[in-house]
Amino acid sequence: TTTDCSTLPAPSQPEPQTYVPPNPVQPIATWTSATGTPISLFGFSFELPAGWHGSVYSSAYTGSLHGLVQSDLSDRGFTIDCPPVGKGLEAATRLSSEERSFTADGTDYSVAFEKWTAPGNDPWYFVWVRTSQSGDSSNGSSGTYCLAQGSATPDIEGAMRTLYESWK
Repeated sequence: TTTDCSTLPAPSQPEPQTYVPPNPVQPIATWTSATGTPISLFGFSFELPAGWHGSVYSSAYTGSLHGLVQSDLSDRGFTIDCPPVGKGLEAATRLSSEERSFTADGTDYSVAFEKWTAPGNDPWYFVWVRTSQSGDSSNGSSGTYCLAQGSATPDIEGAMRTLYESWK
C-alpha cells in the first residue's frame, strides 16, 4: 500500500544548539561569613564578622579575582582584588599604618592595615598583602598579591580589621 506523504507528520529535527558564553557579571562564588569560619580567596584565608556577604568575580582577560564584601546587600561595603589593578595614590596621605607578617607554603608575606586620605576625599581603608618579588629582594621592592579597600566607616573598619588580623 502507499501512504499519502502529506498526511504524515514532519520528522522531528533537533533544536539548533547555540553557544552561550559565561556571564562575566555572574559571581563564580558567593558566601556569608560565620564566626570562626575561614573564607578562602586566591590561595589565602581570612575571617570576617558574622553575617557579611561576599561575591567573587573572575576576569576572563587577566585571571584576577574581584570580591565585593557587604554587611547588607544594599550597602556599598568594600572590595578585595587579587592581584589588584593599578591604583594611583599620588596625591594621597597615609594617616595610619600597622603591619604584621605570616608564612604560607614557605613564602613570607606582610599584611598592612592602613588609613589614607586625599585632598577633597573622605578617608579610605586599605589592607595590602605583599611579598618580596623573586630577584628583587635586594632593592626592597615588593609584589602586591591582594588589596582590600573601603570607605572609612565604623562597620567597614571593623570588618577590614578582622580581615587584616586573620589573613593567612
